[in-house]
Amino acid sequence: MKLFSTKDRAYVFDRTVLIARQDPRVTGGAIVGSRSTDTQDSWSDIDITFGIKSNIDIKIVLNDWTRLLEDEFGMVHYFDLQSGSAIYRVILFPNCLELDLSVVPEKDFGSRSPNFRLLFGTTVDRSNFPKPSVEELIGFGWHHIIHANAAIRRGRNWQAEYWISGARDNILALQSMRFGEDARHARSVHLLPAALVAQFEDTLVRSTEINELQRALKAVSMAFIEEVKANNNTYLAQRLEESLMKCLMYK
Repeated sequence: MKLFSTKDRAYVFDRTVLIARQDPRVTGGAIVGSRSTDTQDSWSDIDITFGIKSNIDIKIVLNDWTRLLEDEFGMVHYFDLQSGSAIYRVILFPNCLELDLSVVPEKDFGSRSPNFRLLFGTTVDRSNFPKPSVEELIGFGWHHIIHANAAIRRGRNWQAEYWISGARDNILALQSMRFGEDARHARSVHLLPAALVAQFEDTLVRSTEINELQRALKAVSMAFIEEVKANNNTYLAQRLEESLMKCLMYK
């Protein structure tokens, strides 16, 4: 089985939309993700969402459609994510095409992010899009650093790598927000100034040797402090630096 082509992706997209349009339980459909903003490329997956009549169990609808798609295309695996009243079914086809298919009661059918293009039907007005807060990302930053340090002390080297990488991801999310970009899943890191992102090369963990973990942890901690300062919170940055210096395994 070859990897999916843009033609394959278009066919699955059209087939999914047709299934939904022919289902009387559906009140509306929309494209989300990169296709909604005309930024998809040859590697993009399919993101699509549908509103379902209020007296219908949305999971039954999702299961019905899944059977139809599996019969026609085959499936390797799928799993569900719940977000509020919506269910996102993430499907992997044998050719490595991913379909993110979501359904939501009609009373909640509307844009959950700026990446939303209505295909048919009606939506409710949802102009306030939830975003991670700066305080939350700063909190997770020091949390991950502390846990990385504890993992090193316990000799849990792979766990330390996990927390160091998580701390770096949080810093990149903070930077993305500071530059007015999408902070989720490193979606906009490529849009940040190249010189700014280049400094994170030093935060990469190159092996699970203790000296390397200590080095990477120090680098990510310093990058974290600098980003807190850049968010116009010099006082907090100073307090965090004083506290982290006391407990981290700096050499």
